[in-house]
Amino acid sequence: MAQHYFQSPNYDLADIQNKLVFWFKEHEYKVDMADDNGIYLVQGQKTGKLRTLTGTNLAFKIKLYASDQPEEFIFESSIGKWTSNLAGAGITALFTGGLTLLTGAAGGAWAVKVERDIIEYMEQQLQYRRTKTVEEPGAVAASDGPPVDVLAAAAPIELIALSPREQAEATVHEKIEKLSEAHANGILDDKEFEKKKKELEAKIDEYETDILMEERMEKLKEALDAGILDQKEFDKKCGQLRKTLTEELKEQRASAGNAEKLEQLKAALDGGILSQDEYDKKVAALS
Repeated sequence: MAQHYFQSPNYDLADIQNKLVFWFKEHEYKVDMADDNGIYLVQGQKTGKLRTLTGTNLAFKIKLYASDQPEEFIFESSIGKWTSNLAGAGITALFTGGLTLLTGAAGGAWAVKVERDIIEYMEQQLQYRRTKTVEEPGAVAASDGPPVDVLAAAAPIELIALSPREQAEATVHEKIEKLSEAHANGILDDKEFEKKKKELEAKIDEYETDILMEERMEKLKEALDAGILDQKEFDKKCGQLRKTLTEELKEQRASAGNAEKLEQLKAALDGGILSQDEYDKKVAALS
């Protein structure tokens, strides 16, 4: 979680909240907001196929509130599960329990980029002056004084920590952002943009396989150099590698899909939507 301090005379947190909601909508996010005793909340979740970049229920969350210094407010960010009925759930449900730190999460590259883009919007478009950024322990800290782009410093750490799937999704996300810029600048019309976007979204599995192949090839090469494999065995395994990885990923997707369905069924059981007998039957059907 990060706290960004901004200074501006006569700032209006409700107005800032509304502008951030508009920012999320412009960037094709599902968005919700609420306020409670001078604290203003916003959460945004990527829609469409790129939702896989952040996980099926992960959201970028913002809390706005006044600091103890005159003409200063705090923009606090985190990522965590999407909170349904934000106005009713309140601040506690949004910002406590089960949250993932921005600089140590699955989908970290996505979160780092979202925060960087929003901070840039706050500074350049809304003209708020950022005075400092404070990261939680374990993250890259910013010193007092002129704003330090701690997110840019943290990004390489995040990318190194990403899984092959996350790296593939981050690659596609970056490419779609460039498409969006081209679309906004009139280089691509709506039809061209949507076509190219769908083509990129369909390549996530291909990119992930390529990344995994590089990793496995490196290990096979090490085994060849160490004499564990002879040249014939090495060539054979390399030739079968893409097929093997494709099958492994297919099994992983099926397993992950079942795990998500089980979680949804359990929630339905706990919420009284399903009886125990209905729950048991639906679980058995997943096997």
